[in-house]
Amino acid sequence: MLKLIREGKVEGQENAVKAIGFLGRDAESFDVMINAGVFFVFAKILKEGPMKVQAAVAWAVSQLVSKNPKCQDVFAEHDIVRLLVSHIAFETVQEHSHSSGIGNGNTEPSSSYSGININRMELEDSESKADMKAMAVKALMFLAKDNSAICRSLIESSALLCLAILLEKGPEEVKYDSALALKEITAVTEKDAELRRSALKSNFPARRAVVNQVIDIIDKEDKKLLIPCIKVIGSLARTFTKNEKTIVGSLVRLLNEREDEVSKEAADSLAKFACYDNYLHLHHSKAIISSGGVTHLVQLLYFGEQSVQQSALILLSYIALNVPDSEELSRAEVLGVLEWAYRQPNLTQDETTIDLLQESKCRLELYQSRGPRGFQN
Repeated sequence: MLKLIREGKVEGQENAVKAIGFLGRDAESFDVMINAGVFFVFAKILKEGPMKVQAAVAWAVSQLVSKNPKCQDVFAEHDIVRLLVSHIAFETVQEHSHSSGIGNGNTEPSSSYSGININRMELEDSESKADMKAMAVKALMFLAKDNSAICRSLIESSALLCLAILLEKGPEEVKYDSALALKEITAVTEKDAELRRSALKSNFPARRAVVNQVIDIIDKEDKKLLIPCIKVIGSLARTFTKNEKTIVGSLVRLLNEREDEVSKEAADSLAKFACYDNYLHLHHSKAIISSGGVTHLVQLLYFGEQSVQQSALILLSYIALNVPDSEELSRAEVLGVLEWAYRQPNLTQDETTIDLLQESKCRLELYQSRGPRGFQN
């Protein structure tokens, strides 16, 4: 099959690549492929092959990586990640930077085309180009999962900016896969403090493009894209500054969402703003309160499904810990709500939640025992 990919006609090459993609789902076959040099052949195709075959290679990469995560680094070592980024960058920024402004202030797109044959790609039909982008985004989504080194290379390249543009302008399936790719990249940065501090600063133009587009989707409540976009914002929670004021309000509005999954994800993401791990937890907690979040959380705790109740309880407990002297908490009788939650066996099965709930109740009791002035001097 590798010989057919190297020497065959386009249709034969495409079919051989797809066959390798299917075979790669089996661990034993995958080891044979490594020894046979699949990575070298795939890299060569992505550099200069016909675009239909390149799209098949990108699809095969997504299949191989989804079943064999250990091959992520091997693909990266053979320039597969860089070549895929070059493919999603091709024409993407150039086509949309002037119309939307999303690419302003960033590197010229031509610098992102390293390793691929631009002249040949320009001659391809628009359908093949679109298919190639779609497959490349899907492959990058799997390559990024739980891999700090690959995520760093994606962040430091034009990948984030391109994914933000495709999230705005791409076909529906590409929009969805772009959202999933961003979810995987930001999930890694959430766990990797050094990567988060060095590569995702608030003034980083590509990060700003991602945040703007994700918040736009959240505000429009695009149902298909909503969940991954909420997760993106939650993963980025520790990168936001005091000046980025609309983020929390956008998530708080979703607490009033009728769909339990959306409310749960919004509460989970807001908890990442309000928890002690977030340097601005006090600032964000006050923003949640001022956006009307407390009333929504009380409603979710009393009337939501169990998974939603759990998320609402954790977030409300963080807010009570951070701002126990809030008049809004007093008016909403949050102390009574937390005491009620403490008596619910289905909500107090996790020791971490129990400890958090007890600590927040104690803080509120201490404040209320001192009267309406609380901790104020």
